[in-house]
Amino acid sequence: MIGVKLLERYELVEQIGHGGMGVVYRARDPLLGREVAVKMLPPGALRPDTEERFRREAKLVAQMDHPGIVPIFDFGQYLGSLFLVMPVVEGTTVRKLSERGGLHLGEVLEIGAQAAEALEYSHARGVVHRDIKPDNLMVSLESDPMRVRLMDFGLARDTGHGKLTHSGGIVGTIAYMSPEQIQGGAVGIGADLYGLGAVLYECLAGAAPFVGPLYALVPRIVGEPPPGLRGRGVEVDEELETLVLSCLAKDPGQRPKSGRELASGLRRAAARLGGEALSRLIAAPAAGGPTAPSLPLVGRQLELQQIAARLQLVAAGEAQNLLVEGEAGLGKSRLLDEIAALCRSRGLRVVRGRLADRQSALPYQGFCELV
Repeated sequence: MIGVKLLERYELVEQIGHGGMGVVYRARDPLLGREVAVKMLPPGALRPDTEERFRREAKLVAQMDHPGIVPIFDFGQYLGSLFLVMPVVEGTTVRKLSERGGLHLGEVLEIGAQAAEALEYSHARGVVHRDIKPDNLMVSLESDPMRVRLMDFGLARDTGHGKLTHSGGIVGTIAYMSPEQIQGGAVGIGADLYGLGAVLYECLAGAAPFVGPLYALVPRIVGEPPPGLRGRGVEVDEELETLVLSCLAKDPGQRPKSGRELASGLRRAAARLGGEALSRLIAAPAAGGPTAPSLPLVGRQLELQQIAARLQLVAAGEAQNLLVEGEAGLGKSRLLDEIAALCRSRGLRVVRGRLADRQSALPYQGFCELV
């Protein structure tokens, strides 16, 4: 696709992302002399009977003008694929910020407040996002003040993101879906507030309110109350915990009435807690103890990125198997310590053991006995 020119205008330069909704390219727009992002939706992403609805909704999003919403510049079709043209958004997703070791409490509250304000704007115009999750919240920490923007607005329902499958990306999405959305009921503004509440919960606790395999995850979201934050060791006061948990109420009528109400509650919490509490790191890798690294691990960025990706699948309920091998002295134990710290930061249980050599043992016999 690199070098292809769409609508005789947008020349694709490089791929900058991909996901369940398609592939994102950086492109040149010579007409206006700027760079844009082009999201290509594969032919199978839309059913013929929903394509027109998708077009209408894309036009509606294109008319929105809010600093917290990524707009749509253009829309078209290429070889059976639909594509959207948007600005290139600088920043980092909340997902990646969490993977790097957590956020400060003040940053979590500000992210939630700005996202809620963007939802207030869209809901007032009849647009429900339907897929609020850490991957769809883009944060520019370098901006002063911090800037938060919602991506993929109004696109989730028509691209099949609500399907209950065992795909890693889809299971991850289900962890932030409201009970009524999972059960196929009417999806209103309450579904977006539930999703944002689940994101806030994960930022604070290091894991989504409900995790596990698909067969267990769905009934838990539909029927179980979420575990309390303070019960999971999160240092928040009762008022903030109550606000976050209210977003996760099973009944949409018991959630905050609007994005404005949620944003106001988060900003009141920030003003009430004050400077020292707001600067505290939330859901950071565990410190101290025999397995916690005392110095940053260098030279293993690729391995750590791969491990972080695996842990996201584990948190979403998928089993993962990871083997670390290498000659003596290459740092295997140090890497395992880092893996353990990353697991603990996400609330995952860590069990450690050592297999002793013994005569006449078969290759990997210890692993077989353990399984």
